[in-house]
Amino acid sequence: MLPCWSIGLLVSTIMTYSEKLKDPRWQKLRLKIFERDGWKCVVCSASDKTLEVHHMRYRSQPWDVPQKYLQTLCSQCHRDKHFKKPEPPSPDALSKQETSAIFAALIKELE
Repeated sequence: MLPCWSIGLLVSTIMTYSEKLKDPRWQKLRLKIFERDGWKCVVCSASDKTLEVHHMRYRSQPWDVPQKYLQTLCSQCHRDKHFKKPEPPSPDALSKQETSAIFAALIKELE
């Protein structure tokens, strides 16, 4: 833990991220997420690889994140989530204007 100084007085300690991941509160939540997700990656369904819990949203403490924002990923899918660039749109993709025009025509037909 790193000391946190305020006006020359030690007021509290700050945990490093590595220390937070060793905290029993995080370890307990982490196991709940693995159990909820059936001990497999929610992206590729791997159960024979190293599993990790991905935070879709962060708070100051890893254990304070609602469970709906946590998911089990294998290490490869976790790495991809953080570092993979999104694929560019297909050249066949419709523009917003084209999509709107199609929906407008469909709605008109249904009336």
